[in-house]
Amino acid sequence: MHRSLMVFLLALTSTCTLAWSSASRADAFTPAASLHQARFGHTATLLPSGKVLVVGGATANDILGTAELYNPLTNSWATTGSLAHVRTYHTATLLPSGKVLVVGGVDGPNPLASAELYDPATGVWTSAGSLVTPRAHHSANLLQSGNVMVAFGTSGANGATKLRSTEQYNPATNSWIVSPSAPHERAYHAAILQSNGWLLTFGGIDVSAVPLNDGVVFIPANNGFAGPVGQLATARFAFTSNLLASAKILAVGGLGASSTALATAESYDIAGNHWTSAGTMATTRWSHTATELGNGKVLVVAGVDAGDAALASAEFYDPGVNAWTAAPNLATARAQHTATLLTSGKVLIVGGQGAAPGYAELAACELFSVDPIYKNGFD
Repeated sequence: MHRSLMVFLLALTSTCTLAWSSASRADAFTPAASLHQARFGHTATLLPSGKVLVVGGATANDILGTAELYNPLTNSWATTGSLAHVRTYHTATLLPSGKVLVVGGVDGPNPLASAELYDPATGVWTSAGSLVTPRAHHSANLLQSGNVMVAFGTSGANGATKLRSTEQYNPATNSWIVSPSAPHERAYHAAILQSNGWLLTFGGIDVSAVPLNDGVVFIPANNGFAGPVGQLATARFAFTSNLLASAKILAVGGLGASSTALATAESYDIAGNHWTSAGTMATTRWSHTATELGNGKVLVVAGVDAGDAALASAEFYDPGVNAWTAAPNLATARAQHTATLLTSGKVLIVGGQGAAPGYAELAACELFSVDPIYKNGFD
């Protein structure tokens, strides 16, 4: 009898262990604490402390100047100092000092010239001067010099003017200097700082709102632009871009000719100066996010499809095999959200706009966790 009981208990333990192991081997989205203020079109910045700073954005009725801090250790949000100027479609750049530089954006129909500096030690915003040219839908990159280069974007009433001008913020002097202008205008583009210090800018739209497939590089040593460089196979704007661990650059989705939503992806070989196909997603999407995970794979989340519907779906890109695989769905369909890779390896999905017909701003947040055993993103 004792032997039978032991066998039964061993079998039960084995079954429970197997069930637990199987449950733990699942990539998944789980609920995270909700924002105090629902928002879309905001920025999210991972601070050296491991907290995430969410700034500005909009609701259906208002542009926001509020900011919040997410603490991964307690899964909670806390309000922090508010901006001096409400803004959305701005940029936020983490400086070597640990402070965050927020630049431009819009407070309604018109782009802003103002910039502000957030100090995590005090939770206070201070002025970071003003741009020479107000702009939104621009790019902002921290150069190896420590300066922040703000480039291109839109200006004028309702963003009608596309820009080719650039400016640099010097943290040491808290001031702006005019940088050389690029050969032509662009907005809704991507800009990636390469390991050699060159800044590659590609895609976007031109002065006539025509999608672009070319790119240019800013070479700090020459204080000027060179190009055009390797051309995308598909002209696109409002897409995502990532500098991968392989040193290749990944461009995903977005909008193409006639504002058609795209499912294609492309990979840029910096050394070879050329783009090649990176496969095709199962779903067309733009206004999505793309995050490189600790395992080298890229998690693409939500966005808007060809029918202008907000998506709850997600997909993995594996650069090792140049292929896409389905990821788990989010609990809430969304677009114009943010995705931040936490120090834990989890991805924090914040806010955005929800599904039709209301496209309401969201306070709901979610956490994506990679399989803790295999960490391969393909369970």
